[in-house]
Amino acid sequence: MTPVSLSKVEAPIRAVIHMLAGFNNHDAQTLSETLAETVSLYCHLPLPDNVNSYGIAEVVGYFDALFNNWPEIRLEVEDLFGMGNRSVLRWKTACGQDSSGQKWIRGVAIFTLINDSVSEMHIYSSLHASTA
Repeated sequence: MTPVSLSKVEAPIRAVIHMLAGFNNHDAQTLSETLAETVSLYCHLPLPDNVNSYGIAEVVGYFDALFNNWPEIRLEVEDLFGMGNRSVLRWKTACGQDSSGQKWIRGVAIFTLINDSVSEMHIYSSLHASTA
């Protein structure tokens, strides 16, 4: 693979890794550095559901509220791949335990990038209980 074509694979992945670092450190400044001015967030999490945010201020505000309500949240990467201006992240995060064991929220985030900045995020997730 030539360096030019390899950069098409690396660029969206590097942008998402940088964004994840900001997310896992609850660092709004790093998050805002990764976002395009016209960023759109479409988030379908168990709670709150169906969040739509537009622009850096709204998207970072959404994540700030999430961090305040869930201070221990950290995303664990299960898969990450990308090409061109798209990247897909499969992730999970622990969300407590009950008598049957650990509970996880697992999800997929689909990113669209413009000039190495995240311009669109679609986040889908569901709750899972560990059987082991």
